[in-house]
Amino acid sequence: MLVLYHRPADHPDDKRPNYFTGLLRLALDKTVEDYGPYMLGPRDEPINQERSFMMVSQSKLDVTWGMTSGMREIRTQPIRIPLMKGLLGYRMMLINRKRAVELSTLDTKEELNRYVMIQGNGWPDVAILRKNGFPVRTHTQYAGPFEMMRKNRVDLFPRSIAEVWLELERDITDGLMLKEDLVLQYVSPIYFFVPLERVHLAERIETGLERAIADGSFDHYFRTRPELKKALNLLNNTDYTLIKLEGPELHPKTPLNRPELWFKPERDAAPADTKE
Repeated sequence: MLVLYHRPADHPDDKRPNYFTGLLRLALDKTVEDYGPYMLGPRDEPINQERSFMMVSQSKLDVTWGMTSGMREIRTQPIRIPLMKGLLGYRMMLINRKRAVELSTLDTKEELNRYVMIQGNGWPDVAILRKNGFPVRTHTQYAGPFEMMRKNRVDLFPRSIAEVWLELERDITDGLMLKEDLVLQYVSPIYFFVPLERVHLAERIETGLERAIADGSFDHYFRTRPELKKALNLLNNTDYTLIKLEGPELHPKTPLNRPELWFKPERDAAPADTKE
C-alpha cells in the first residue's frame, strides 16, 4: 500500500486545495492496476506553500503543488502537466470596497505602476510582478495580505482567477471586492512536485494525468469545478481589459507545444482590446 502525504490547506476553511487533491486522486486512480493501491491524506500540521516545497526537497513531504519556478524545478521533481491549464496565470485584483470608485478607471500598465501590490512571501508571482515594474510588498502569513488590504497599507492584491471565488466566500475577504474589468495574464503553469529521488512516484502521477487527458476525464474535472466555471465564464466574455505581462523564464521542457494542456478564452478567437 502506497501511503502519500500532501500539503494541507492553509486554514480549515480554505477549500482551494480540494481541486488539486481531487486531481491527484484522479491520477492515482487511473494507475491502480499498474502501480497498486494507495492511501492519500494531508499532513496534520500547518504548512505554507514555501515550506511545503522545502519539505518536499528534504523528502519530508511526498507531494505538493504550486506555480513553477527555476529554483523549484531544481530542488524538487516537477510533473510538467499544467494542473489548471494555465488558468492560474490569469490574475484579477482584490481591492478595498471603500476605494472602488477611485480604482474603477484603472486599466493600463502605466496606471498600475503607481499602486503598491501585495503577495505572499516566497510566491513566484513576486518576481514576475516586479519584473514587470510593479511595486510589490510581501507577507509571511496567508491571511496577512488580506488584513493589509483592509487597512489600506497596500492598494492591490492580484489573485488567481481560478482561486479567488473560494476566497470571496470566506470572512477573510470581508471589506474587499473583486475588480472584474481588469485581468493580468502571464504564462506560468502550476504543477505537482515530488522529491527528486521519488522517480517511481513522478512516473505514476504523470501516467495517471496523461490517461485522464486522453480519456477526457481531466478536462471534464477542470470544466465542472464550480469555482473554475466562474473563472471560465468571466474570461470567455469581452467586458474586461487584458494586460499581458512578461512571465518567468520557463524550462525548455515546459509543454507549450501541446495546446490541449492550455486554456484559451473564446474571446481570443476574435480581435481583442488588449493592452500591453
